[in-house]
Amino acid sequence: MKRINAVVLIGGICCFILALASCKPSPDKAMEYYNKVLDCQQAVLEKEDALIILINKEMNKTLADSASANIPQTTDTLDNRTMIDATYAEFCAQIVKSQSQLKETGAFNNKTELLDAATSLLDTYKKLSENEYKEVVGIVKIPSSIYTNEDDNRFLDLTERIDTCLQTQIDQFTRCCKSFAREYQFEIEDPGKNKPIQ
Repeated sequence: MKRINAVVLIGGICCFILALASCKPSPDKAMEYYNKVLDCQQAVLEKEDALIILINKEMNKTLADSASANIPQTTDTLDNRTMIDATYAEFCAQIVKSQSQLKETGAFNNKTELLDAATSLLDTYKKLSENEYKEVVGIVKIPSSIYTNEDDNRFLDLTERIDTCLQTQIDQFTRCCKSFAREYQFEIEDPGKNKPIQ
């Protein structure tokens, strides 16, 4: 009788362990979670891209104007600077919105590695937007008639710092994305190439 009870108990434990192992979320659920996290990042990247395009456009004008004769500001230049301010504000607001959405997303299967990497990337964006990006926007709005080599050097230093900080965080986030996809057995695509990332 004791032997039968022991076999039943061991059989029950084995069934319980198998049931726990089969409770792992499906690849579809994992991919859905991954896409939510990625959407938070993508929204910030789109706002950043819009800001960078305007900054580069204005810098090209400023450098061309300062290299030639002091050309008075045109309405187009003033409009670009107003657009830069508005786009910068949208960029900052999107960071805050994405941070909030990411917090609401929470952990997946009681694991936070992907969430932590995404949060860290957004925290870096927030810090850079409040400091380096803010200063870059200020430099870009300097009229070409008083724009100096020191301004240009400061602009280059700031943009290099932004690139370095972001690249480190983006690399970390990418590693976590790949690890998450491997763990939950789904493929992620490289948005630029539309090919699965290994």
